[in-house]
Amino acid sequence: MAVTSVKLLWKSRGGSLSLTRRRTYREQWEVLTTSTGDGEQEVASAVGIPRIGSSHNRDPLAIVVSVDANQSDDTPFIWYVDVSYDSQPDFGVVEGAVGDKQDPANIPDNPLARPMVWSVSFEKQTVTAEKWRKVDNAGVMEAVVSLIRNSANYPFDPPVQIEETIVLLRCTQNVALITVDFLQKLEGAINDAPWLGIPAWRVRVSGVSASRKYEGGTSYVELSVELAVNRNTWLTTVLDCGTMKREQRTSEDGTVTVSWEPIPGSDGTPATDPVPLDGFGRALGPDQAPVFLRGLCANYHEEDFVTLLPFIRLIA
Repeated sequence: MAVTSVKLLWKSRGGSLSLTRRRTYREQWEVLTTSTGDGEQEVASAVGIPRIGSSHNRDPLAIVVSVDANQSDDTPFIWYVDVSYDSQPDFGVVEGAVGDKQDPANIPDNPLARPMVWSVSFEKQTVTAEKWRKVDNAGVMEAVVSLIRNSANYPFDPPVQIEETIVLLRCTQNVALITVDFLQKLEGAINDAPWLGIPAWRVRVSGVSASRKYEGGTSYVELSVELAVNRNTWLTTVLDCGTMKREQRTSEDGTVTVSWEPIPGSDGTPATDPVPLDGFGRALGPDQAPVFLRGLCANYHEEDFVTLLPFIRLIA
């Protein structure tokens, strides 16, 4: 067998969503071969064709349930492979706990058709406060929120610490199966865009548990995902400061030289305590506002929660 090309076609893609949140997808692949002796098994198992049980690339809880290979009517060297996905696959006739055989679809209370179960709790943690509404000596509170600064317009050192409440949302859904790739995407995931009305970077997967269950002849996975909702953000914010400054010099021939030099303290010797920087590696001027840097720590990663957690649609 010699497969020369495996290509996903756009014309036959589609999907459906039912009232019970069952999601199905279909797609078609074109496979080119060099031998008339190549058959359905060789074509369906070509590198690039999704395997039975593998997850959909945009919906990890929907798996491949069928792969159908059909030869072109025009040439024996072109095959079309139809791949179907299902989030609630029908496992057909299975043997029950007492030896009786039954179709899971006919079970009165099919565990895969049950709705998501959710619960909410609150967790307190100590965080660095960044903004406040100032109150003057007369007891009047300002109408606008401003950055927390001392009377010299600099951040407090050490920074102000407050107790903050994090909303923990635990969602449990029965699914047909889960994959290692799906679990790796869940670990440390943060929403990369607004989700369920919550702005980006405010929802984080803080815990996952899963266990295999067997009920009424149906084998399934009880998946629980814990989400931590931060009213501010899960991005890390730090004051731009240090004891070294960045110097960049250009020689007459155009050569650019970059070096790092100690920042002098008040006595002229290198500073031992961090000095605020201006965002460009230089010491902050006396009339300049402090600069803060924001970023997503490497132990977290962005994910599209719409496709990662399709069973969480509305909390009601």
